[in-house]
Amino acid sequence: MRYLILPAVCAIALSACSRPTETASTDNAAAEPAAAAPAEAEMADADTAMDMDHDGHDMGAMDADMAAADAADDVSVAETPHEHTFHTYPDRTETVHLPVAEGETWSVVIDDETLVSMGAGADETMPDGTVHHVIPFQTLASGNAIATFERKAADAAEPSEARTIYFMIH
Repeated sequence: MRYLILPAVCAIALSACSRPTETASTDNAAAEPAAAAPAEAEMADADTAMDMDHDGHDMGAMDADMAAADAADDVSVAETPHEHTFHTYPDRTETVHLPVAEGETWSVVIDDETLVSMGAGADETMPDGTVHHVIPFQTLASGNAIATFERKAADAAEPSEARTIYFMIH
């Protein structure tokens, strides 16, 4: 069953990144191209400036909503929720924030280590006083990667919590 779910999730994630196709107006007049949103224009400029090579994969450029989500999670100090998706580019650092529980530790499995690499995690106090286990991830190449986290006590057979985090690297 697991082997059927992963391709379905990947297909849904890829379709979410697809740009919508333009449709002709009802009066058959030529549709005027929409003006690029400032975030899209900035991302296009950054794409050109960084000379990013997107050949060989089917990851489209970020739309305005994805770019806004990327900017928001770059400065976030909130816990990273289960099934969160980082919309990002290669050569970026994204941080995952996990809750800390006394006597329990987090372990992680990355499905494709050619796309993301994990740095050393550390407990950090957030501005609101809560403590998070913060783990940096370096994005390496375009594609989709999944990091699966499990938190459990040293003597526990089953995890007390699990979180799946997606990396959609454009």
